Amino acid sequence: MKIMHVINNLRGGGAQNLVVSLARYHAGLGQSVAITIVDRPTTEYERATIDQLDADGVSVSSLGYIPRDRRPRWLQLASYLEAEFEKRQPDLVHSHLEMSHAVTALARRRATVKPLHVTTIHNAPEIWGMTLCKRIAMRALFWNVLNRSTPRIYCSKAARLCEASWDGQWRVIPNGVVPGVAPAGLEAKRAAFRQQFGIPADALVVITVGTVREEKNHATAVRAIAAAGQKLWRPVHYVICGQEGSGTPALFEAVKDTGISNRVHLLGLRKDAREILHYADCYLSASLREGLPLAILEAMFTGLPCVLSNIQPHCDVVSGVAGCFLAEPAPVGLADALAAAALSQDRPQQLRALREPQLASHTISHCADLYMQFYQDLLEKKGNSKHERKPISP
Repeated sequence: MKIMHVINNLRGGGAQNLVVSLARYHAGLGQSVAITIVDRPTTEYERATIDQLDADGVSVSSLGYIPRDRRPRWLQLASYLEAEFEKRQPDLVHSHLEMSHAVTALARRRATVKPLHVTTIHNAPEIWGMTLCKRIAMRALFWNVLNRSTPRIYCSKAARLCEASWDGQWRVIPNGVVPGVAPAGLEAKRAAFRQQFGIPADALVVITVGTVREEKNHATAVRAIAAAGQKLWRPVHYVICGQEGSGTPALFEAVKDTGISNRVHLLGLRKDAREILHYADCYLSASLREGLPLAILEAMFTGLPCVLSNIQPHCDVVSGVAGCFLAEPAPVGLADALAAAALSQDRPQQLRALREPQLASHTISHCADLYMQFYQDLLEKKGNSKHERKPISP
């Protein structure tokens, strides 16, 4: 099968990481897999990811869009993507995130080569990053019109519930990750990490992974960190593996208000974020909105206690999972949960063993196999009838 993924960029993030993992896994099974990114690659992280994909047999191309250009040239980008369809002759094109959905729908409408189009909904709900008026207009055109019959994969039950009235072909396929393995010489590396950032040996290290966006609620997390330190009578340090984004001003304001600038460490986008998880004592997500966050899955596989805001996607993924604490996305509730996590006696090795049955459905192999089954079902239906449209139940 020839599969082409279309996504805005590969600069890190849950959707991007899932696409990379899916592409590698399917290429390893002998499928022909390519990724087309809308944006022009601009970071070392992205270039390193592209080089690794190329080494794994996944071809990556770019439509050359400049991210800071606030005037997306939809027809021009669609024309470039049409050329990619002609070049690669894919059986199926799979778009991820809003701009890619739009460009792919336009290109497919205009193209001579018309691969089957599938979308994945990565958030609950899927929010277009524009002003309100533009968001309404663009969503109405590119989603409700051009993509009204496009088959959809939802990354979680919560994402599906946000579009419960939509009755096209769909399936819920929970996200999956590659389970991390503790690095050799872990204790020495953990000590070196703490020394590098001036973190005392007796401090509680709380980590989160992801871009500093408003919906990630980092400002509230900082206030919870400050309150937790007072409850535990020990220093609590907050490590953020992620690049700056729309939530950075609020984060810095919270750091200033709480006076804990020496205990908040913004590391930026890190290729070794999965390894850094092993250096922490607890994972924290104060998010107000998510789909099914890969970083939390990776933290659970690592064996970290997890403190999470009680939004529906978090509740769904940690239901019945040992060592997970849910709280209102507010400083007091999260601080109490952090204190409870810090005082728990479970060790990472114990938590990994306890969680193994619940996490079996969140490995990338399980996730990618379900994606492939959905692809095959859709292509078979397309071959049998080009007009019949019935929902594919999960």
